[in-house]
Amino acid sequence: MANMKDVARQANVSIATVSAVVNNSAYVSEELLARVTAAIQELGYRPNALARSLKKNRSRILSLMVKDVTNPFYPEMISGAELAASEAGYGLILYTTGDDMRREQSGLRSMLEYRVDGMLLAIVEEKNRSILDVVRKEGIPVVLINRRPEDYEGIYVGVDNEAAGRIATEHLISLGHKEIAFIGAKPDVMTSRNREKGYRRAMAENGLPVPERLIRFCEYSDEKAYRAYQKLIAGGKIPGAIFSANDLMSFGAVRALLEAGLRIPEDVAVVGCDDIAFSGSFRVPLTTVHIPKYDIGKAGAELLIRMVESRSSVGLEPILLRPRLVVRQSCGASRPQT
Repeated sequence: MANMKDVARQANVSIATVSAVVNNSAYVSEELLARVTAAIQELGYRPNALARSLKKNRSRILSLMVKDVTNPFYPEMISGAELAASEAGYGLILYTTGDDMRREQSGLRSMLEYRVDGMLLAIVEEKNRSILDVVRKEGIPVVLINRRPEDYEGIYVGVDNEAAGRIATEHLISLGHKEIAFIGAKPDVMTSRNREKGYRRAMAENGLPVPERLIRFCEYSDEKAYRAYQKLIAGGKIPGAIFSANDLMSFGAVRALLEAGLRIPEDVAVVGCDDIAFSGSFRVPLTTVHIPKYDIGKAGAELLIRMVESRSSVGLEPILLRPRLVVRQSCGASRPQT
């Protein structure tokens, strides 16, 4: 494998000239630039990226940590982050944690070993916020996306989840529903907790009591929601409408309702949240609240790159994007609309 000395010998220039061309670190005349470039191509020379990053203290690599790429929410967010990184000349390493603390710690160690320039974290909540102390101690720029601890004051890109819950619930109320069930994730998941706040706020503002007997919590999973609603139905508790904290939960609830002989939306109206890729082609096209997943990833990476290149977060502000309602068949509205 060719090295820098080989290139210098082939081009009949000094190693310093080759280094200047490879690292774009000093002016080189057009004649010498052409000779060095030709030698690099002839010899198939590839600069050692790790050595260059050690020398410059920059790797031009970012990392993104998410819980689970099998959740359809994440691929769009990852795509947005990848595009922003690529357009700015950065690579992006993806690491999944499976919501496992040991994997989170292992992932952090790996990212530090790769000497990434910055981290996008979509995994930080109250229970594992100590991750932030590790990152801060290493002096690595970090942007949280989609999830954050409740009182987090650093740079963050997400969506107004309380507004999402309010929008969904107010839509069901506008269709005449007075008893609206809610199914969400565990209380330590901030996205779900804030969507529940929006649900409760909409019920209160419209003078409706929250039917606590119809509130359920489980993992963000269609299978877990399916089992939860099987039990609910078996107990004779059938609501007129359901707001689910994410679309996967709505899919599980709908499956349980249909298996019980109930019709969607004639017997039970259902509204989800996220607007994942196949919500519109589900067996009953799902009314849902659109979360701008791609934009969250893209804006998060753009902010992180600005922090890396300026070595500061001065002048940067958290970004809270707006959700919007997408009306389809599952709620019983007269016609689809966005």
